[in-house]
Amino acid sequence: MFNFFKNSERKKKIELQDNETQERLIEALLLTMYADGKIKVSENDSLEKILDSVAWHEAFRYRGKFGEIISKVRSALENDLQLADMIRAIVNLDDDRNGFIIECCEELASSDKDFDGSERSIIERMRKLRY
Repeated sequence: MFNFFKNSERKKKIELQDNETQERLIEALLLTMYADGKIKVSENDSLEKILDSVAWHEAFRYRGKFGEIISKVRSALENDLQLADMIRAIVNLDDDRNGFIIECCEELASSDKDFDGSERSIIERMRKLRY
């Protein structure tokens, strides 16, 4: 399902060959990014680097999904039940994919040098549900 490659920016590059995993990665990243209610240029730059480091399945047009996913993320952040459901869906993957997604979220959250409590909380919830 995955192939890891050496990459100068990242220790590994993952090839996501199914749309579900690709969508879950974007959901997790945007959930982390929007968690503190502040979107910074450094976070946006980090998001771009992370997304550029992924070998996307050619049929998946991830940029076209942003608006839809941002809407889902905003709704989830306002409703704890929706948030729990979204996090469960994100971590309902195998360990390799979960590990990669959480690693990307941590990279994004720390990109602005302000690993906010709300960002940390989202990532911790992903970790707890993962195991």
